[in-house]
Amino acid sequence: PVRLMADVVGGAGDISRIVLQESASGVFLYFYGPGKALPRIGEEWYESREAALDACRRRFDVPEEAWRPAY
Repeated sequence: PVRLMADVVGGAGDISRIVLQESASGVFLYFYGPGKALPRIGEEWYESREAALDACRRRFDVPEEAWRPAY
């Protein structure tokens, strides 16, 4: 499964990092606060990777080139 992460810069409130995780049932976005703060502060489900990336572009101004592999 694909797992990507992107940093959020600017006006996203408490969210500073998003992790995208693909699964057999869809795509999950996991939201994290500043630094290495755990646990995650929220999550959302999307039907496809394209829909999840589009939501991140619109809501958090995260461009597609900001995504990188998450391990």
